[in-house]
Amino acid sequence: MSALFTAHPHDFAESARTELLVIDKTTTLRDFTREVRWNQADYPLGQGL
Repeated sequence: MSALFTAHPHDFAESARTELLVIDKTTTLRDFTREVRWNQADYPLGQGL
């Protein structure tokens, strides 16, 4: 998926206040796992704990 095609889902995810994880040809399992963990840690902070 190019940046052009991920722009719309990204905008929708922001407006819906939901998570969007993009997997493309450069994604590694290690990077994806790290991103999920960071998002799990960050979510309560965004909700005001």
